[in-house]
Amino acid sequence: MASNLVDMRLLEVRSGMFFEYPKFGNVDKNIMFFLPFWENPVITEAKEARVVEYNPINRGSTLFAHVGANARNLTIEFNLTVPHIMRSINSVLNSQKLVEHLSTEKEKKRFNSKNPFEGTIPTTRAEDNIRLWKQLVIENNLGRAGELPSQRPPSLLRPGLESFGEPEERLPTPGEPVGTGTVLAPLKGAYDHIPLNESPTALKAINSAVYILETIRSCVAGNAKSSVLGPPILRLRHGAAYNDVPLICRDYSISIIEEAGYDLKTLIPHRMVITLNTSEVRTGDFGTFKPGKWMSRDNVAGWEAVMEHGSADPGYLK
Repeated sequence: MASNLVDMRLLEVRSGMFFEYPKFGNVDKNIMFFLPFWENPVITEAKEARVVEYNPINRGSTLFAHVGANARNLTIEFNLTVPHIMRSINSVLNSQKLVEHLSTEKEKKRFNSKNPFEGTIPTTRAEDNIRLWKQLVIENNLGRAGELPSQRPPSLLRPGLESFGEPEERLPTPGEPVGTGTVLAPLKGAYDHIPLNESPTALKAINSAVYILETIRSCVAGNAKSSVLGPPILRLRHGAAYNDVPLICRDYSISIIEEAGYDLKTLIPHRMVITLNTSEVRTGDFGTFKPGKWMSRDNVAGWEAVMEHGSADPGYLK
């Protein structure tokens, strides 16, 4: 039952961050990428008013003049856990449907949705690193035919060998004494069939994690080919509290959890903590705030928005 409840939660298709990359008008569609949250993010929010103080002579209290407010600052911390991605890869595929179903026709005309989980992005980091790992295993005599390094005897040394010229040497048998001789010459073709032992789901999960890391790194950079195209706008979606809040990322940090270990072949950490320090950016069309309406939902909203609409968040497009 607990497993079913976890599956029914579907957090990764209901909570996450949209990355909206800018473009020149009428040139091509903007790129939209959806980063799911597989675990509840830790969100810290702060906003402060801009207040001018007046202290008249012989007055026992300060007078204040409100001259506006600074942007809302949000720190978003979430975990990126590769085994978790691997387990939920089937439900993650629905993130493309999420983008499609919750987007209006206007959005579909303006955005191309990118989704590494469906294989629409040419990412082969996992396969490339596994091939490199296999090559290094072969070159350094770390395995025997059909075996992974963890399955081989602990040593490839045998006493008495003076050179690599010994003919077709056998590998030492388990329990054979280990001396200080030379490393055995590899058997011809002995390592050609070391299996990669990676399922398509595992490869997809690792490639997705790599692409997510690259996407995080891109959120503070503009377009190198055209400096007028700045970094992407991030939209935070998490339950009833955060409804597509537009943000700009000031800085990010990626911390590796050593205790969780690494994938042996690709050296991708099993668990990472991502922290984004962001500020809310409200421009829209510089008109009246209207939640759920394209452009108007990103206009500045004051306390009147709470009185009229119940929230100052942009809200989902209607």
